[in-house]
Amino acid sequence: MLPQLAVSTFPSQVFWVLAGFACVYLFMQYFAVPRLRQALKTREQYLQTMQEKTEYLVFETEQLERAAQAKLDGVKAETTARETQLIAELETYHAERQEALRREFEATMQKELAQLKRSSETVFEEIASNCSAIVDEAVAIVDGKGT
Repeated sequence: MLPQLAVSTFPSQVFWVLAGFACVYLFMQYFAVPRLRQALKTREQYLQTMQEKTEYLVFETEQLERAAQAKLDGVKAETTARETQLIAELETYHAERQEALRREFEATMQKELAQLKRSSETVFEEIASNCSAIVDEAVAIVDGKGT
């Protein structure tokens, strides 16, 4: 017969099985489970802290985004106003410059026309005197032939 199946050894085997289970139970009850519980509690606290930090950072990020958007809108409005002002200044400058150039052109044109008139009068006077000399010569030649 096999020794494990001997009825005379059953009480001893039952005792050691119960003693082993009791040792394992006590070890688990007083060492393993409390450490696992503490680790889970620490982990839960860490996760909660990280969740709170994340929520705070999200909130802060949203505030920064709103502030940045407000600044951007302000800068856009300021830029648009400055652009409008510069366009108006450029248009004014352009109109003033165009008017100054127009006046300068008219003055130069008047001066050139006056100079042209003087030179044309001089040329006409020369032509008239040349014509007069030619006529006088022609008259002298005709008078000279007729006499």
